[in-house]
Amino acid sequence: MKKIFPKIGICIIAFSGVMLSYSFTNRNSVSICHAESACSPAVEYKELIIEIDEVNDKNFSTIRNSIEGAGGVFYKGYCSDLHVFMYLVNRDVQPDNSFLDKLTLLNISYVIKDGSTIQQVSDACGIDTTPNNNTNETE
Repeated sequence: MKKIFPKIGICIIAFSGVMLSYSFTNRNSVSICHAESACSPAVEYKELIIEIDEVNDKNFSTIRNSIEGAGGVFYKGYCSDLHVFMYLVNRDVQPDNSFLDKLTLLNISYVIKDGSTIQQVSDACGIDTTPNNNTNETE
């Protein structure tokens, strides 16, 4: 991605009535808002990378549904090579990661990969996590 406004460190892209801003200084932060709201206040999404070693064909849907069912949590993809799920989390709706307690209730252990980004995982796994791509899983 080409840096736009590099001195400010912010890139703003507008399309289909939605504006997406990305801060180059905080790569784990994405703000999304609709043009009607004039992006004030913008919703801030934080990237969340979760490693779950015990994922298999039988429990994949259960794991994904238990995480997404929390509200404010949006699936971006899964990398089978690294056993990681990628999400964007609306921190206004989910201020902490307590929604992951559902995994503990299912006896599924997980590790939050602090410092990892969706872009890093996507690059390492060779997958595309753009909004128009619905095939985010690798085999």
